[in-house]
Amino acid sequence: MSIIRTKRTAFLLFALILTIAAFIVFAPEAKALPNISKAEFMANFDDEAAWNFFVALFNTGTNDIPHFNDGTGGGAPNVPAYTGVTALDISNTGIKTMAWIAWFPNITEIDVSGNPALSGLILRGNMTNIDCSGCELYALPELPGDLTALDCSDNNLSTLPVLPGNLTTLDCSGNNLTSLPTLPGPNPSGGLQTLNCSDNPLGDAGFPDALPGSLTALDCSDTGLTELPTLTNLTELNCSGNSLTELPTLPGDLTSLDCSGNDLTSLPTLPPDLAQLYCADNELTELPNMAYLSALTILDYSNNRVAAPPALPPNADLTVIGADAQNVSGVGAVLSISARKRTAAPIVPVIYDAYKTGDSFNFKVVIANADGPMIGAKTTIKVNDKYSTTVTIGQDGVGHGTLEAPNFSGTFVSFSGQVNGVSSGVANQHMLLTTTGKVIRN
Repeated sequence: MSIIRTKRTAFLLFALILTIAAFIVFAPEAKALPNISKAEFMANFDDEAAWNFFVALFNTGTNDIPHFNDGTGGGAPNVPAYTGVTALDISNTGIKTMAWIAWFPNITEIDVSGNPALSGLILRGNMTNIDCSGCELYALPELPGDLTALDCSDNNLSTLPVLPGNLTTLDCSGNNLTSLPTLPGPNPSGGLQTLNCSDNPLGDAGFPDALPGSLTALDCSDTGLTELPTLTNLTELNCSGNSLTELPTLPGDLTSLDCSGNDLTSLPTLPPDLAQLYCADNELTELPNMAYLSALTILDYSNNRVAAPPALPPNADLTVIGADAQNVSGVGAVLSISARKRTAAPIVPVIYDAYKTGDSFNFKVVIANADGPMIGAKTTIKVNDKYSTTVTIGQDGVGHGTLEAPNFSGTFVSFSGQVNGVSSGVANQHMLLTTTGKVIRN
């Protein structure tokens, strides 16, 4: 019996050893970062969101993580310095620190946007592309000399550091800037080409007296300007939402102009290649001749005092939003359409005659293609992704809609629409409501 018991004990012990060995061999590898434990990481960085991100990053062994690019097309590098990483997207992950940036000596592009808990930026000298938008930052460190693109929009910045000479793209919109640093001019690297400084309290005193000749796209909307400097090589200009009473001579290569929401009484000569013109919500009484604008596809001159529509080019895909009725008393009919959509695609619902009564938002909508109004078409109109209704186009070519939308006045309203269940070609139409219910911007 003792011999049998001894054999059974030996067999059970052997089986237990095999089980443990099998678990060790076949059990999934513990989630951890190469060369550092969680305890060590937390002791150095106190940032569990960053720990979770890097654990997911370095344990996949593939390049399927949408926030990761190791520059080789292969898996996550398992070396102390992670020298293979050249671009890193750690946006919207909840990180609090960037002290770990020392692990990435060769990184040139980084996106840390959408992290409002981030305490501040730590940058490397070889970075060329930085996105730190939406992080509630109050200051930026010295910028790398090789930087070509910077997006620092939607923060709490009151000043910007010196801009490197290689910078070609700058988005500093949505901050508290009262002035701009010297903008890089034309140089062997090209100079600044795109500037978005919108939604900042710059005023005339904080806006540059001269723009770099390399600049081709400028958005200075909602910055409190009463005048613009000389414009030279721009192809795109958005100066809406200011207090401009006149525009300077427009660049000959300009293709897009948004000067809506100002105090303009006239427009200068329009460049021949202009494709988009938004001049709504001004004090215009007439418009210049536009018959020669063969590239024009969009003209919006609504909410002005224009007595007669301008001479227009015979463009089949031209969309015109103007005013059939002027100085209409009362709340309704503050916005109307002087020409319907005259193209087969995309089909875009156009909202007009919008007004508010109590908690009800009332409007009309037209849907048309190259053959005219789309009788019987159904469109779903959403307002700020909160309120929605379905409108059917009647025999008169117009659909009538009402939305119960309380607490609606004095807010910026974004309309999105579908036609017969298919998303329309234009995602949004914008209107700003006053407390009286009048639509003052579309």
